[in-house]
Amino acid sequence: MSVHYHFIIACFICEVLFIILHRKSSNIRQLFGLAFIPASLYFFLYKYSLLPSWNGLEVYVTSIICTTGTLFFCTLTFEEDYPNKEKKKTTIVFAVLSFFLIAFTYGIPWLVNAFPLDNPDAVLFTLLQNKAGTEGFVWNMVWKNIFCPALFVYVPVCIALVLFAMVIRLSKKAWCFRFFKIRMSLNSGSNIWIPLWQLSKLLLVCSLLVFCAIVPRLVSPLYELCGTYFESNKRCESQLYLNEYVFPDSVSIEFPEKKRNLIYIMMESMEVNFRKYTPEINRLSEENVSFSQGGIDVAMTTWTMAAQVAKMCGIPLNVPRDMENNDFINSFLPKVKCLSDVLAEYDYNQVYVQGSDGTFASKRQFWNQHHVDAFHDFPYYTKRNIVRKEKEIFWGVTDKTLYGLIQEELEGLANDSAKPFALYAMTVDTHFPDGYLSEGCDITENESSQFPSVLRCSSQMLDSFLKWAREQIWYEHTTIVVVGDHSWVKFNDVLQIPKNEPLYWINFFMNSQVVPPEQNRRFSSFDMFPSVLEGMGVKISGHRLGLGTSVFSTEKTLLEKMHIDSLNAKIREKSYQYDYFMNGGEFFNE
Repeated sequence: MSVHYHFIIACFICEVLFIILHRKSSNIRQLFGLAFIPASLYFFLYKYSLLPSWNGLEVYVTSIICTTGTLFFCTLTFEEDYPNKEKKKTTIVFAVLSFFLIAFTYGIPWLVNAFPLDNPDAVLFTLLQNKAGTEGFVWNMVWKNIFCPALFVYVPVCIALVLFAMVIRLSKKAWCFRFFKIRMSLNSGSNIWIPLWQLSKLLLVCSLLVFCAIVPRLVSPLYELCGTYFESNKRCESQLYLNEYVFPDSVSIEFPEKKRNLIYIMMESMEVNFRKYTPEINRLSEENVSFSQGGIDVAMTTWTMAAQVAKMCGIPLNVPRDMENNDFINSFLPKVKCLSDVLAEYDYNQVYVQGSDGTFASKRQFWNQHHVDAFHDFPYYTKRNIVRKEKEIFWGVTDKTLYGLIQEELEGLANDSAKPFALYAMTVDTHFPDGYLSEGCDITENESSQFPSVLRCSSQMLDSFLKWAREQIWYEHTTIVVVGDHSWVKFNDVLQIPKNEPLYWINFFMNSQVVPPEQNRRFSSFDMFPSVLEGMGVKISGHRLGLGTSVFSTEKTLLEKMHIDSLNAKIREKSYQYDYFMNGGEFFNE
């Protein structure tokens, strides 16, 4: 039901309630109340949003505030003033507390809507891992979504209360209001601090009531978060790893005589479901090898670092709760062989490129541990004056700048003709909550949300880069893979995607050396590990590596063998086998 219907219902209820409670009042007061309630409700809902959006509940909370205020004012009487003590410090304390309550009132819905609180594994990984490089982004988001709206409400309210206190002071009367058995008296006092103290108490009470109405939104996510964090650490024998995991060293991996180059682009949260806004990506998927409906997220692959681990290594990122230091990726997954490890054995020159700081989530440590020759991120480029520090926006540099850096990296890699190369890149413009619209895109920004425009721009930039790649001398000997890192349900409301519509991340292979017998497959990030290699013309006996199955083969993937709920339950198990991958030791628990 739309906000307009909630508005009509709330107005009707409040008007009826007002008539019942003030049926004995004078006609002037009744007319004032009947006119003021819808006017104030319209003002605070449509003109200046008093509360953050919450599925229509903000309408009723606002209507309660407006109706209560109207009921109070319609009982106004003037009485003789009586002396009261000045409480300047208390007034300031009440005012500061009120501001933080209002800020929390805006902060809680933003946290619930913008962050994956329904995905406790992603939240815990982010909280327990290295968060360097995100300070500017996080502060900008907090300022934009919490403090700015709070100040927008708080400052006018404070000005109104000061003016009201001045009027009370000049009247030299006590202003008395009644609501059933509740009586409130505002005294003029000897100076303005006395009525201000009384009004600040009222502001604090109102702020607290509104805050209490919003707090329940956090209860369920926090319960799940705590349940995940404090869950049992009891280990088991994982049948998933014992029966399904294929060690890369246990099978034959045969490269063609002339090894092909690889460009592997992972696009932040890029989904097939965004097809309305990504015509270039749609066309590229149709013109090249693409598997439908698209990639499916399974447990422990639903945030960027986990998605990269799954796509590169064919294994989930199952973070143990007892490893809460900033550098634990330095020492985990030492027993896992990933795509970059395989290519390193065949003398590939490998570079990873991203526009943000690789310190966040220990991404730099992960890629360096798995044998990329160079990890180039925002700090790398700024230290060498390739990118100016003052160009930092959003997470680092825009994707437009990133694609320019990728082109420079490829030109350098192509100069070393003695070695094949592999370049991995991660885009970021389409990151939550609204993305970042790079300059230079000929797009009219959407008024309600910039994210559709960001998607259009990202699709255009990818297409432009791939057109450039086709013109390069190395193109015919290069396989280009483009995937979305994971899907993101929080974008559904912004893009008007039906809530129950399954989400799929994009995938397409340019210059694939294999024609798949079937392109309608159910697959996850795990399956990208062997699929990328086979797309490059590499022959893998059994077509399986890690937990992944090549979608270029006729072998069934894990999602084709079992229901996703069953697979997710097996992935989440704490097992001796995953401990082996993480910490070494023995794969079989004797």
